Amino acid sequence: MPQPNIPRGSSLDLQQRKKLSILCMKNMKPASTIPRLYPSFVFMFKDDFWFSKVFIGGLVFLLSGIVVGIFLLLGYLAELTNGLLNDNETSPEWRHSDRFIAHGIRLVLAFSAYALPLVVLNIFYHSAWLITGSIILFLFASPITATQYAFRFSLRDCFDWKAIHHIVFLNPVLFLRNILFSYGTMALSISLGWMILIIGWPFIIFWAMLVQAHMFAALKKQSLIAL
Repeated sequence: MPQPNIPRGSSLDLQQRKKLSILCMKNMKPASTIPRLYPSFVFMFKDDFWFSKVFIGGLVFLLSGIVVGIFLLLGYLAELTNGLLNDNETSPEWRHSDRFIAHGIRLVLAFSAYALPLVVLNIFYHSAWLITGSIILFLFASPITATQYAFRFSLRDCFDWKAIHHIVFLNPVLFLRNILFSYGTMALSISLGWMILIIGWPFIIFWAMLVQAHMFAALKKQSLIAL
């Protein structure tokens, strides 16, 4: 809204400015602090070499049943998330495999530390409800743990309860939205992969993992801004 030309020092100067300020505040739309979903699904396609990176990622996913494969996959996602947290949406090159494996080993250790109490409970208390609850809890904790590690490539951050609590409870609805959409995308990728794209399903699942990494990187960034 353009401000009228009021001579300074006039009796109406201060009063008029107050009125204009109130009108401007009423007409202003607050900037949305909720990360949008759409960028998470398409950011990887901005990379000129997205096809080769996703293709290799699909092949690595196929090898994830082998010990080295899962380390490589988790480490790559950690490097990607670290870049996203630093406003770099370009997927890392696959040539840094030794570094990815090192990150992957640390992440597996972190996941194991969270999973161990749940495994012990299920050994001593055989219950379908307990097993189901343990799986759900692990699925909720995994992306947060991976994002925390990727923040500074530190195992200690995986167990920073204050930071984890802040991410989850800063906006619980947003956290649940990310959980539902990211795992929903993975589930849909698996079903589409088997039913329609028999050859391409590993690559679609890898793409879904990139989507989840982007969603939780955005959530982590929002929690840092709110600190």
